[in-house]
Amino acid sequence: MHASFNDSDVLGKFTDECAAIGRQIDAKSEELRAAYERIKTLESDLEECAEYFHDRSDVLDGDGEHLPNEEMRLWSMIQETLHGPGNF
Repeated sequence: MHASFNDSDVLGKFTDECAAIGRQIDAKSEELRAAYERIKTLESDLEECAEYFHDRSDVLDGDGEHLPNEEMRLWSMIQETLHGPGNF
């Protein structure tokens, strides 16, 4: 049997498959949009934490060494996460 694009069975199946793919794309798009919003919120929260730690960061002298206190260590870790190594 020869099917043509005028055959309603062929076109119907194609249309149904396209609609299903479209719904999958829409669902993934919503997932990505929600993830993006969570990321933006987390970045904002991390920036606020960085400000807090930066105001309290210091270098301690210990046995001839300069050691960062816990706040400086956390501030550096956040900056590296947000901006990449050495970009802060």
